Amino acid sequence: MLVGLASHSERDRVTLLIDTTGISEEDANLLLSGVVMNLLMEEDIDVSENLEISLVGQLAPIQWDALKAHLQGRIVLDCENEQAIAQTGFDDIPTFLLDQRR
Repeated sequence: MLVGLASHSERDRVTLLIDTTGISEEDANLLLSGVVMNLLMEEDIDVSENLEISLVGQLAPIQWDALKAHLQGRIVLDCENEQAIAQTGFDDIPTFLLDQRR
C-alpha cells in the first residue's frame, strides 16, 4: 500500500492517516519505521520523502468530526476495524481500492 501511495501521481495532496488506537505511540512509531526502512532497503523507495504519514491515536468524537470534514476518501483494507469505522462515522466517506488511486 505504501509503495502505491508513494508513487501515486497526486501524492503531494495525500496524507495517510493511520489509526493507532490500542497500540502505544512508541510501538506504532517502531512498526512504521521498520516498514519504511524495509521499503528503502529492499525496494529503494524513500516513502518519507514522497508521502505524508500521520499517526492518529485516541480522539474524542468532536475531534473525529473535525478531521472527517477534511477527508476526501479512505483506502479499503483487507483487515479493517469495521466497528471503529462505523463509530467514527467514516463508513460514509468515499472508499478507494488502492489500484483505483494510481
